[in-house]
Amino acid sequence: MRNVKTADDVTPSKIEDFKKRRLREVSPFTVNLELRHFKAFLKRCVKQGWLTSMPVMIERVKTSGAGKACFPFRKRSNPLPCEPWDMGKGSGSAHSFDGASPE
Repeated sequence: MRNVKTADDVTPSKIEDFKKRRLREVSPFTVNLELRHFKAFLKRCVKQGWLTSMPVMIERVKTSGAGKACFPFRKRSNPLPCEPWDMGKGSGSAHSFDGASPE
């Protein structure tokens, strides 16, 4: 946030200005992530005794995809040739993860 030097400078209007400005630059998900981190920072400050209370209530940005997964999972188009625990089996390696000698 711009021009914030003390906790007293954190006001609801500055939070709203931040949201509007950031929404022109990044996705609503990113804005919510940044707000979540800022809120966690303020909570930590209260827990440490650096602030006596939360200076503002921070509301998330409304998104059109409410309830949807943030990262849609897709199957890999190019899977790995083997699983990590299979690396010692038949790969010519002298070591395996279970400590046993290769056959």
